[in-house]
Amino acid sequence: MKKTIILLFIVSGFQSQSQHLTSKDSISLFYDSLTYHLKTDYLYRDSVEWSKVDSIKEQALKAANFGESLAYCTDVFDAINGSHLNLFSDHGYYKWSKGRQYVQEDFNINYLLKYEKKPGFEVQVIEDQYGYILMPAMLMLDLSQDSINLETQRMYDEIMKIDTAYKIKGWIIDLRFNSGGNVFPMLTALYHFLGDQTLYNCMDIEGELISRVNLKNGVINDSEDGLDKVIIRPTSETNMKVPVALITGILTASAGELIPISFSGRENVITVGESTAGFTTANSLTELPFDTKITLTTSFMMDKNYRYHPVITPDIIVEKTADFEDLSQDINVIEAIKFFESLD
Repeated sequence: MKKTIILLFIVSGFQSQSQHLTSKDSISLFYDSLTYHLKTDYLYRDSVEWSKVDSIKEQALKAANFGESLAYCTDVFDAINGSHLNLFSDHGYYKWSKGRQYVQEDFNINYLLKYEKKPGFEVQVIEDQYGYILMPAMLMLDLSQDSINLETQRMYDEIMKIDTAYKIKGWIIDLRFNSGGNVFPMLTALYHFLGDQTLYNCMDIEGELISRVNLKNGVINDSEDGLDKVIIRPTSETNMKVPVALITGILTASAGELIPISFSGRENVITVGESTAGFTTANSLTELPFDTKITLTTSFMMDKNYRYHPVITPDIIVEKTADFEDLSQDINVIEAIKFFESLD
């Protein structure tokens, strides 16, 4: 904790003096800070050839200005196999370039049409008896903690409005558009189905426990610092027995994958759809100089029983089909309903 506080003061000093620095000085300070954090906290730091990172910094120093130099972060991430690293700045967003390249043929046309609309959080009822939740990616980088709590409460309340108005036989949680972000609001909004428990564990490269994430009374926290992360006020008793079907897709990643991991071991749960993207490592949001932030990969995400899932492979495979205009005709939803009916 002390290290984090000290670094925040250093970053603050960099930012307050930035108007007095040359472009080259700013670039140097930024890449020194980036390298420090990677050497200190990056999960795979012991296997990195750091001379390659030093060489990339030298190239970045030749950039015309600080904004242009940030493009070299992609080269850094590529050099250290940082598949789950992301840099956010006012100048752009940067990640590694070696990941799978998706093409239009990888997706159902109905999925693409929905994707173009940038779908947000949705709750609805299907056939008056099945609840449906669309849980998309949620970065929430620029929101205050109070705003995050309010947004999480809103999502929870929307779920409970349906739950109390209908006799729901099962809930479908659609993660096909969930490529990651801040998982704490997602999981806390789903408190009604998860209840009070340990959701997942974070382990280091040596298999040592770093932290345990718990949910209790509508509050999610991380045992590493003991601080409450997201807070809601539950309005009803939890229902740990209501059937839940999780729909995954090839773009389901990171926080999106952590939702099935958190449901692992729960009674009456099934996964339907396609295998996920395979980004099941944990990231911490770390501030760097000059209003930049990196999601820094620090640990493996393991379920409550300390099992690691490199990828989420659904119980029922449904490939490349979607119908968001009439969910009752979506094969993924149909399979979920079959599962609910089989439990009667």
